[in-house]
Amino acid sequence: MKQLSRQIVARIPSELDARLRRRARAARKRASEIVRLALEAYLDVPSGKVQDRIYDLIGSVFGGPSDLSTNRELLLKALHGRR
Repeated sequence: MKQLSRQIVARIPSELDARLRRRARAARKRASEIVRLALEAYLDVPSGKVQDRIYDLIGSVFGGPSDLSTNRELLLKALHGRR
């Protein structure tokens, strides 16, 4: 584990605290470790618009309908197994 050198104080709503403590208990970790992991994950996500992050993927999928809304029923059936 990295050497810990800084401490911060953050106020959170009671419900968020309860969720944090449940998750920590289930993972058998301290709440502070869960907070560190969540903060690292949040900070690892590139900032900016989603469109900018996926720009190179746009148009890279071929073979499907050009607009998924053209066959809404088929899409809903595939997603939810009904209709």
